[in-house]
Amino acid sequence: MRRFMLLAGMGMGLVAADARAPGARGATALSQAVSGGALSDIDLPLLGGCHPETVRALKEHDPGLDLPDTVAGWNALWWAKFHGCREVIDLVRRS
Repeated sequence: MRRFMLLAGMGMGLVAADARAPGARGATALSQAVSGGALSDIDLPLLGGCHPETVRALKEHDPGLDLPDTVAGWNALWWAKFHGCREVIDLVRRS
């Protein structure tokens, strides 16, 4: 699952078999995609970015998928707001 979370943070529109599986500190593939991978790996842009295509793909794969109610979920939403990722924010708020 860690590999998929990294791919989600990089904006790669892949869909995991279990997109709800939690990782470190409660992170999920969706929280990684929403944060744009901020502060999650040295190979990614350090502060993340906007990846609406990945968030959309995850939500289409599992329409009931929500950000986890964990520090990882809260931080992901903060990073999306920091980057001005309006489309990403709208996608996760619809659920």
